[in-house]
Amino acid sequence: MLNSWIFWALGASLFWSVGQIVSKKSLGHLTPLTYNLLTTVLGLFGYLALAFFLGIKGSGFSLTNFLILSFVTSTYLLYFYVTNLADISLVGTIWACYPITTMIFSVLFLGEKITLMQVFFVL
Repeated sequence: MLNSWIFWALGASLFWSVGQIVSKKSLGHLTPLTYNLLTTVLGLFGYLALAFFLGIKGSGFSLTNFLILSFVTSTYLLYFYVTNLADISLVGTIWACYPITTMIFSVLFLGEKITLMQVFFVL
Protein backbone atom coordinates (compact mmCIF):
# COMPACT_ATOMS: atom_id res chain seq x y z
CA MET A 1 0.00 0.00 0.00
CA LEU A 2 1.33 3.43 -0.94
CA ASN A 3 1.66 6.12 1.66
CA SER A 4 0.18 9.54 1.01
CA TRP A 5 3.62 11.18 0.87
CA ILE A 6 4.32 9.52 -2.47
CA PHE A 7 1.63 11.59 -4.20
CA TRP A 8 3.11 14.80 -2.77
CA ALA A 9 6.57 13.72 -3.93
CA LEU A 10 5.34 12.95 -7.46
CA GLY A 11 3.46 16.27 -7.55
CA ALA A 12 6.60 18.12 -6.47
CA SER A 13 8.52 16.42 -9.26
CA LEU A 14 5.91 17.48 -11.81
CA PHE A 15 5.89 21.09 -10.62
CA TRP A 16 9.70 21.15 -10.54
CA SER A 17 9.83 20.20 -14.23
CA VAL A 18 7.25 22.87 -15.12
CA GLY A 19 9.31 25.37 -13.11
CA GLN A 20 12.42 24.55 -15.13
CA ILE A 21 10.64 25.29 -18.39
CA VAL A 22 9.31 28.58 -16.99
CA SER A 23 12.83 29.43 -15.76
CA LYS A 24 14.38 28.86 -19.16
CA LYS A 25 11.71 30.96 -20.90
CA SER A 26 12.06 33.74 -18.32
CA LEU A 27 15.85 33.81 -18.56
CA GLY A 28 15.44 34.92 -22.16
CA HIS A 29 14.17 38.23 -20.79
CA LEU A 30 15.90 38.54 -17.40
CA THR A 31 19.43 38.13 -16.11
CA PRO A 32 20.07 35.18 -13.79
CA LEU A 33 20.57 37.55 -10.83
CA THR A 34 17.31 39.41 -11.49
CA TYR A 35 15.41 36.17 -11.92
CA ASN A 36 16.88 34.74 -8.71
CA LEU A 37 15.96 37.87 -6.74
CA LEU A 38 12.45 37.85 -8.16
CA THR A 39 11.83 34.18 -7.38
CA THR A 40 13.35 34.56 -3.91
CA VAL A 41 11.04 37.47 -3.02
CA LEU A 42 7.97 35.71 -4.44
CA GLY A 43 8.92 32.49 -2.69
CA LEU A 44 9.39 34.36 0.58
CA PHE A 45 5.82 35.63 0.45
CA GLY A 46 4.55 32.15 -0.34
CA TYR A 47 6.49 30.56 2.52
CA LEU A 48 5.47 33.27 4.97
CA ALA A 49 1.80 32.79 4.03
CA LEU A 50 2.16 29.04 4.48
CA ALA A 51 3.85 29.50 7.86
CA PHE A 52 1.16 31.96 8.96
CA PHE A 53 -1.75 29.70 8.01
CA LEU A 54 -0.16 26.53 9.39
CA GLY A 55 1.01 28.20 12.58
CA ILE A 56 4.68 27.34 12.13
CA LYS A 57 6.91 29.25 14.51
CA GLY A 58 10.35 30.34 13.39
CA SER A 59 13.45 29.23 15.27
CA GLY A 60 14.89 32.72 15.28
CA PHE A 61 17.86 34.27 13.53
CA SER A 62 21.36 32.91 13.96
CA LEU A 63 24.60 33.25 12.07
CA THR A 64 24.49 29.55 11.18
CA ASN A 65 21.00 29.88 9.67
CA PHE A 66 22.13 32.94 7.70
CA LEU A 67 25.19 31.13 6.31
CA ILE A 68 23.12 28.09 5.32
CA LEU A 69 20.53 30.32 3.63
CA SER A 70 23.30 32.20 1.80
CA PHE A 71 24.79 28.95 0.54
CA VAL A 72 21.43 27.63 -0.67
CA THR A 73 20.67 30.94 -2.39
CA SER A 74 24.05 30.95 -4.13
CA THR A 75 23.45 27.44 -5.49
CA TYR A 76 20.19 28.63 -7.03
CA LEU A 77 21.99 31.60 -8.56
CA LEU A 78 24.48 29.18 -10.08
CA TYR A 79 21.60 27.03 -11.37
CA PHE A 80 19.93 29.99 -13.09
CA TYR A 81 23.25 31.14 -14.55
CA VAL A 82 23.97 27.69 -16.02
CA THR A 83 20.36 27.41 -17.26
CA ASN A 84 20.90 30.66 -19.12
CA LEU A 85 23.97 29.17 -20.87
CA ALA A 86 22.87 25.65 -21.80
CA ASP A 87 19.84 23.64 -22.86
CA ILE A 88 17.36 23.06 -20.04
CA SER A 89 17.12 19.37 -20.95
CA LEU A 90 20.83 18.93 -20.14
CA VAL A 91 20.97 21.23 -17.09
CA GLY A 92 17.76 19.82 -15.63
CA THR A 93 18.96 16.25 -16.04
CA ILE A 94 22.28 16.89 -14.33
CA TRP A 95 20.63 18.98 -11.60
CA ALA A 96 18.14 16.17 -10.97
CA CYS A 97 20.87 13.81 -9.74
CA TYR A 98 20.38 15.13 -6.20
CA PRO A 99 18.12 12.23 -5.09
CA ILE A 100 21.07 9.87 -5.46
CA THR A 101 23.33 11.97 -3.25
CA THR A 102 20.46 12.59 -0.82
CA MET A 103 20.01 8.85 -0.43
CA ILE A 104 23.73 8.26 0.07
CA PHE A 105 24.06 11.11 2.60
CA SER A 106 20.96 9.97 4.51
CA VAL A 107 22.55 6.56 5.00
CA LEU A 108 25.97 7.95 5.91
CA PHE A 109 24.98 10.84 8.17
CA LEU A 110 21.52 9.91 9.47
CA GLY A 111 21.79 6.13 9.58
CA GLU A 112 18.57 5.69 7.58
CA LYS A 113 17.69 2.38 5.98
CA ILE A 114 16.97 2.35 2.26
CA THR A 115 13.96 0.42 0.96
CA LEU A 116 13.47 -1.14 -2.43
CA MET A 117 10.75 1.41 -3.24
CA GLN A 118 13.18 4.28 -2.57
CA VAL A 119 15.78 2.77 -4.88
CA PHE A 120 13.10 2.26 -7.54
CA PHE A 121 12.00 5.90 -7.45
CA VAL A 122 15.55 7.25 -7.39
CA LEU A 123 16.64 5.21 -10.38
